[in-house]
Amino acid sequence: MVLLLHAVGKESLQMEGLSVLHFFIKQLAKVSPSSIKHIISQVFASLLPFLERDKENPSIHLDKVVKILEELVFKNRVILKQHISEFPPLPSIPALVQVNQEIEDARGTMALKDQLRDVVDGLNHENLNVRYMVACELRKLLNLRWKDITDLITAEVGSDLDVLSSLITSLLRGCAEESRTAVGQQLKLVCADCLGALGAVDPAKVKGFSCQRFKIQCSDDDLIFELIHKHLARAFRSAPDTGIQDSAALAIQELLSLLVVRRHWMRMLQLRSGLPMVFQLPNVADSTSAGPIYHPSMSFRRWIFSWIKKLTLHATGSRASIFNACQGIVRHDMQTAIYLLPYLVLSAVCHGTQEGRHSIAQEILSVLDAAASENSGASVHGFSGGQSEVCIQSVFTLLDNLGQWVDDVEQELALSLSQSSVSKQQKSKDQSPVSLTDQDQLIVQCKYVSELLSAIPKVTLARASFRCQAYARSLMYFESHVREKSGSFNPAAERSGIFEDEDVSHLMEIYSCLDEPDGLSGLSCLSKSLRLQDQLLINKKAGNWADVLTSCEQALQMEPTSVQRHSDVLNCLLNMCHLQAMVTHVDGLVSRIPQYKKAWCMQGVQAAWRLGRWDLMDEYLSGAEDDSLVCSSSESNASFDLNVAKILQAMMKRDHFSVDEKIALT
Repeated sequence: MVLLLHAVGKESLQMEGLSVLHFFIKQLAKVSPSSIKHIISQVFASLLPFLERDKENPSIHLDKVVKILEELVFKNRVILKQHISEFPPLPSIPALVQVNQEIEDARGTMALKDQLRDVVDGLNHENLNVRYMVACELRKLLNLRWKDITDLITAEVGSDLDVLSSLITSLLRGCAEESRTAVGQQLKLVCADCLGALGAVDPAKVKGFSCQRFKIQCSDDDLIFELIHKHLARAFRSAPDTGIQDSAALAIQELLSLLVVRRHWMRMLQLRSGLPMVFQLPNVADSTSAGPIYHPSMSFRRWIFSWIKKLTLHATGSRASIFNACQGIVRHDMQTAIYLLPYLVLSAVCHGTQEGRHSIAQEILSVLDAAASENSGASVHGFSGGQSEVCIQSVFTLLDNLGQWVDDVEQELALSLSQSSVSKQQKSKDQSPVSLTDQDQLIVQCKYVSELLSAIPKVTLARASFRCQAYARSLMYFESHVREKSGSFNPAAERSGIFEDEDVSHLMEIYSCLDEPDGLSGLSCLSKSLRLQDQLLINKKAGNWADVLTSCEQALQMEPTSVQRHSDVLNCLLNMCHLQAMVTHVDGLVSRIPQYKKAWCMQGVQAAWRLGRWDLMDEYLSGAEDDSLVCSSSESNASFDLNVAKILQAMMKRDHFSVDEKIALT
């Protein structure tokens, strides 16, 4: 199927591809009618571009496309009704009158809520082309029935809110599409357009993502079963090319061969036909270096694949064969790679050598140190590198999973010891859930994992969390560090701590990012003497911008040549809405400190577009493209406004392509 759709999409092979696709569908309907349901929506998605393109200028392919659609629609009415939510209305052209009528009859009369529910199902489809097709139809629906959509959003009916919440969740997932193909990038834009068309929805009406606890403690059989059903089968069916499909097929084949001798083979009866397939991966030599793999310029995809490859080559224990089976697919499918990473690390820690455990700790620290470092390119209020931030988030998730595993094992051991103690007292022969040998082994493994977690300094974790804007996590780690170091935060406690001003200042930074003005006031009592920066934070969060400006002026008097202090003054003027004064200040800085022209122009853009001074905005935008120096705070404060100004500039030029492009990059 992948080859056929590839041929249909390639201009030089379209005629032959459509003919073979038509023949394939007819033969599949004869041999295995139930299999049509797995391809019908993919075929629709692949043929829709022909119809859209040929709506005004019919081509030689139109007759063949219509015949394929008639084959699918007229001879598969039952399947059509089951999957009608995935099919968009086809273009209104004479050749498709009967096909459109059949689709409308199958769809029937639907309320808006039911249409949106079907859209949600389509947005969660495995196939990327189908998701893109459904998203495009949703965009048309939102523009066509915007008034009804607004009424739905403002309503207080519970069922309506559930549909709306599911729709927003699916669109957000679409905006995070991992595919690097052109269709994947287009899907992101269309989903963003749909979110914009929905408008500002009250967050209280939207349910958050379900936080199902990831349980890493499972048997090898369950791991294989979940790998195939939740990841590899999806990767195989949604593969955009034969290379990815072959990698998924290889992994499924190898895992099925492992299940032949296992107890749960009967659970996989539907996939037994994949066993006799003959796929093999070439033996790969260990080309990884002895030290950490990660460096800040590395992409997330490359880093996680390289690390998984290294862990797989050195894997031991009962799961080594499972990991080896998946080494081909993890290169292509990030969901499978992310799913396997905690299992690989846990296996290496529990069954590997001391050198291997040290290597894992060094790899984790290399990612965190890059974020925590002052010279890593991270700004004060956010980590600049999107790829690096994803790497850091994956490390946090990994540490959470390992911590949960330790908690689960400790609870299991405590329960086992309790039951063993009761059974001894009763002198019964009841078998304990965990044998004594297994208990000893689990205790040792738990010790290894705990040592790994303890080897990661909490200060490093806190600073890395802060850099990538995970402020709640940063607070958790840094509070734990300060408590271990200084004692209780409560002055009325039996053992109240003595805190270093540097620690209190960092806590105040975290609280300021969490928008906790009361917490800031409380923390100020723990400090022996507040720094000027601490007073700035307290006044900023309280909204006392006049006091902030006074403090910034005092700081500027002490450091008259400081670019950072001038940037702080400009930020105060912006928040006080003294926009004309800000423009005057920027012009003065451009002439007085020209080597930082880019920094000043970036902040000048913030005032210019708010004032509607479009000529001035254009001037500042050209200055912001200068190769001069820039300070981190002005870049982080003005980056969003800079993108807004570029979009406004493109809109005034009526350059629709440029508008879409800049929105995509924002």
